[in-house]
Amino acid sequence: MERAKLTMEFITNEKARDTTFQKRKKGLKKKAYELSTLCDVPICVIIYHCSSQSELEIWPSNREKVRKIIDRYNSVPKENQQKRAHTLGDILEGRKRKVEQDLFKQQKNSTATKYSNWHASFDSFDKDQLMKMLLILDERLKTVRTRIASMKGSEDLTALISSFPSDNLQGLGLFQS
Repeated sequence: MERAKLTMEFITNEKARDTTFQKRKKGLKKKAYELSTLCDVPICVIIYHCSSQSELEIWPSNREKVRKIIDRYNSVPKENQQKRAHTLGDILEGRKRKVEQDLFKQQKNSTATKYSNWHASFDSFDKDQLMKMLLILDERLKTVRTRIASMKGSEDLTALISSFPSDNLQGLGLFQS
């Protein structure tokens, strides 16, 4: 059976919040123990519950082991500490970068599919057929260039007309009011 999705929000009921805190604290200590045992990794957990009157809780309970781990961490230069530390911003930035890369790849594939520049049947053309194809493409290119030039010309004309005061244009008889 699947667990219900947990909404991440503050638990307003104090008793429920304290019960949840105790359960999660126990689970966190268990995970730390498992990680330490299975992977032979020195690890410590420091827990501070601000609403309780108790002191800090540490795992392992041997304060000397905790002190050694903290001293070892503090002895590492700050640059190296930051190298492996990941903030929420770093994680989100990485996800954003990955999504942008995926989007770029999809756009590239879409463009290549949409505007493929070679058809497989062209591979079987002989020299004469390829020359005819070249002539056809040259004619198409001329047509496209002519159309672009005429579009630019009409844009230039529109810009020129819009730059004149409207009363001067009416005097020319070009436009009816």
